[in-house]
Amino acid sequence: MAQIAVAWLLESDWPAWCAFDDQLPPYEKWRSKINGAITDAELQGMKTEKITVEPEPFLAWCKSKGLAVGKDSRAVYAAEMLMKRRTAH
Repeated sequence: MAQIAVAWLLESDWPAWCAFDDQLPPYEKWRSKINGAITDAELQGMKTEKITVEPEPFLAWCKSKGLAVGKDSRAVYAAEMLMKRRTAH
């Protein structure tokens, strides 16, 4: 079964996220959209895993990779963190 990493942002970190990513909607709207995407993926037979992304480590990672902050880089970061988690066991 395919597995997808889902970049999960905590509500308590939302002000920090919004400070450097002006594309983010209000938290409840974002959470609803992400939960809908998770449901859709699971209905298609994919396994999902939420990867909590913290602002500061993520920003440092983006800087080290030369990537812009946004949903695409969060997705790549979450996938990388999931791979690290899998290989650590």
